[in-house]
Amino acid sequence: MLSSIEEFTSKSQSDMHHKRPSNQNLSESEKPTAEIKSISYIEDFWPYLCDVIYEDPEQLGLTVKLNINSEERLLKAEDLKTAFIQDKNGIGEESSNLKLGSILSSIALMEKSIALASEKWAHSMKLNPRSTLPFTLRHKEFVSLRMLFPEKHKADKAPSSEAPTLVTGGTMTAIYLCWNLLMRSDSAYSETFNEQPSRQIIENIWRDTRELIFRLGSGSLTSFISLASACSSDSTSMIWDGMSDIELISRDNRYTWCANDQLVKRYSQIFDNIIQFQNGEYSGCAALFSRAKALPLSEKWSDNVEITKEQNVFSELIRWITAVARKQYFSCFDY
Repeated sequence: MLSSIEEFTSKSQSDMHHKRPSNQNLSESEKPTAEIKSISYIEDFWPYLCDVIYEDPEQLGLTVKLNINSEERLLKAEDLKTAFIQDKNGIGEESSNLKLGSILSSIALMEKSIALASEKWAHSMKLNPRSTLPFTLRHKEFVSLRMLFPEKHKADKAPSSEAPTLVTGGTMTAIYLCWNLLMRSDSAYSETFNEQPSRQIIENIWRDTRELIFRLGSGSLTSFISLASACSSDSTSMIWDGMSDIELISRDNRYTWCANDQLVKRYSQIFDNIIQFQNGEYSGCAALFSRAKALPLSEKWSDNVEITKEQNVFSELIRWITAVARKQYFSCFDY
């Protein structure tokens, strides 16, 4: 039996008891909620990510300058993709290797761009400490820090209680989810419709997937993390093994993602564990929807920035992923 991801995540969110910690009996320093603090952290971090992308000649974050043994080197997505394809020469189909190489190299360089921005941000925080933004955090205060890694495997490394982890952990979870849905689109379409998708179809699927991701993000962080955790048994893996438990259908002239019973069961178990850990409190994805300067992405590949609308972190991350997919991935379906 298949269940629409949007429908069962929306239901679980509506069933939650929405409440905020009371401000009564709290000192002034304790009154700001974890969500408000998360917003402050990601807003402080964001300019550093803008700088890293701007420094890439293609302005996509697909070329990163590294300093290795006092020598400056360039790490390029194109080089990683070529190396992957050559390494897989003779193994599997050429088209499949190209698609996987395009995705892995894109994720790797986006992750490296965020890591480099985080390093520069952390250095700045240590040089100029902010009294309102401590570098070391109480990990139990922040949902994303304590719940990025499901408790399915005790060997999973626990996230450190530092400001960069708070920002980059949640950001990379969102990016991983997007890329895994992009990758799954190819085989999911073939399984449902018994034909290979064209580039236009893949782009249409991504268009509708973006709408789903926005709805997930506008819900609760509990639901968002539960779904991400249910899709992967290894929290550090770029490619999530649980994605085979989601399928694609066409409904009302739109592509809709659905989950089988196994994934829904995993989601429900993780969701219930988080609710129990949070004592029934609701936590939203406030940081992902905080205001953000538009990323300086290449006009050749990215969507135009709608100046009449206020940019936020989530919309800019998806605009970035879309631009990289146009450069790296969608062209794999030109045949």
